[in-house]
Amino acid sequence: MNTSESTGIDLSLRETAAMVMIRVGGEIDLATTPALRRLLGAVRDNVGPERAMVIDLRKVRFFSSSGIAELITARTHCRKQGAELIIIADNSVVLRPMQVTGLTTIFDIRAYVETRR
Repeated sequence: MNTSESTGIDLSLRETAAMVMIRVGGEIDLATTPALRRLLGAVRDNVGPERAMVIDLRKVRFFSSSGIAELITARTHCRKQGAELIIIADNSVVLRPMQVTGLTTIFDIRAYVETRR
């Protein structure tokens, strides 16, 4: 599944036996978070103890507090499902707000993830 919102966000979904991977590019702000929320909501029941949720933010160019709120919601849901949530980020656009807010201590943030089959 690939979607591109005219509002400036690019979303793609890849599912394997071990993970649900959501790739996000462009801008995550008040205008674009509804698209991200819809995709997260559509796949949230597809994760569990044996299937992680991976959110790849390496191509994000702008990251607002509404994006942080969506990650917190995803984390809460994953915890309820017993699923691991992995955030992939290697750019300061995403990492700096996460560091300033102290969220790097509660999220599993990595520069990359090995794709499990």
